[in-house]
Amino acid sequence: MARRQVSNNLLDLFCKILRKNDRFFAMVTSYFR
Repeated sequence: MARRQVSNNLLDLFCKILRKNDRFFAMVTSYFR
């Protein structure tokens, strides 16, 4: 259960990073497209 909680926290952190870098990822995908 503790591991699951840690993985969930990491997933939330990853989602926050993705949202923060949304513009960056859009620029990269448009560049490779």
